[in-house]
Amino acid sequence: MSDFIIYKDYGFEDKEEYQRWRVSFMSAVTYKHKTIEEEGHVTHLLDCLYTDGDDGVMEFTSMCDVFDEEGVSIQLLDCNYCDISFKEMSSIVRKLKKVNSQTGKKKDHE
Repeated sequence: MSDFIIYKDYGFEDKEEYQRWRVSFMSAVTYKHKTIEEEGHVTHLLDCLYTDGDDGVMEFTSMCDVFDEEGVSIQLLDCNYCDISFKEMSSIVRKLKKVNSQTGKKKDHE
């Protein structure tokens, strides 16, 4: 996935805005909706981009290989580590589960 797509998909105007966000010394989170079309079905899911504010960034990607829409893949972006509090992790998981359980059910393509 290219940097350009990540920046735009998560609401950043450009790389500079994204860089300021990731080194703001405040943890922050942003979400994006995505649609997957497969075999005549449309699935709507939510992904998450999180920063610890100290140059650590991780992306939570819904519809993972192992758990489908019942789990997420977590990937570090341009860093070796990223810190997250249990409270923030729980909040992200709750929001992803809520949205993905409501919209993650496969629906017939209209």
